Amino acid sequence: MKIDYISPKKINVADKSYTDTVIISSKGIVFSWEESETLEEKDIEKFLKEDPEVLVVARNGNLKKVSFKTRNLLRERDVILVVDDIHEAINSFNKTAEKGKSVLGIFPLKSWNLTKSSKRVVL
Repeated sequence: MKIDYISPKKINVADKSYTDTVIISSKGIVFSWEESETLEEKDIEKFLKEDPEVLVVARNGNLKKVSFKTRNLLRERDVILVVDDIHEAINSFNKTAEKGKSVLGIFPLKSWNLTKSSKRVVL
């Protein structure tokens, strides 16, 4: 699965458009997600059933942080966390999926922000 296009309020994945904040799996599954400022453990537990090797989080608008508990949960499950601005997050998601790795990507659309975020974080 590849992210084809993103613009304010819209993301195209495998020739299908979504207008709500989404979590995308490289296995071809798209989940809706209620956007918040901090990504909490409870927000991703059900998605970890997909057994991702990598979780890509697009830091954009409201979504600005990944909680300490969430980071610990991901470490315990050997999931690599990549937090980046939305355009770099798409590149990370696509490249990781192209390598055949299982990846989940969280892309907030409701609070689109065109400004570049600060440094890329890879854990």
